[in-house]
Amino acid sequence: MRLLLAASMALIAGCGSVDVRAPADPATLLDGFERDPLWAHDSADDHATMTCEAGEAVQGETALVVRAHTGTRGKVLVRKEVDLDASGLTGLSISARCLDGPAPQLALVLRAADGTWLESPFVTLAPGWNRDLAWDPRTLAAWAKAAPRIERLIVLIKPQGGDCTVALDDLRATGTWRWRSDAAVLGAVEPPPAQAGLRQPLQLTFALAWPPD
Repeated sequence: MRLLLAASMALIAGCGSVDVRAPADPATLLDGFERDPLWAHDSADDHATMTCEAGEAVQGETALVVRAHTGTRGKVLVRKEVDLDASGLTGLSISARCLDGPAPQLALVLRAADGTWLESPFVTLAPGWNRDLAWDPRTLAAWAKAAPRIERLIVLIKPQGGDCTVALDDLRATGTWRWRSDAAVLGAVEPPPAQAGLRQPLQLTFALAWPPD
């Protein structure tokens, strides 16, 4: 894949590698459940429908509203595919609110690339917004081996006595983490012109190539 980028010489000067590692505490935003969030319902579990709605957001513009239907599986699974190095992560937290129906139970899950399933204890939602429902995955024996390559973020919703509607927002992480990425190869470079006007940007165009996957 090739990407043409333009940048001013002022930005390029002194630029080295870019690290997307999040800073240490306080908790940093991992996902804000904004519009087109790439979260999906897993059809292997009970049925649910999802929408991003502005009226329920506690962070950013929208929250993810999940309408969970009681079925034979006993839970609804909402997931997002990621490529996350969570080696230095020390905790996860999420905000959730039951909008309709009996208050459900909720759990967070991280699934590693090797299939390891890391699941928090279930918590029954209290009335109103349940902010900062927190979990430290380091308490699990499999954490150290699985953490460097997390491939899926999951929220599990267990209806309790009937269909329910839940708003999810503000998924945060403490410690250090980064989105994994393969190194790019610098290709052809088109240099800027020899001269430019005062206070005018100089444009440098270059190509970057990533591995096919």
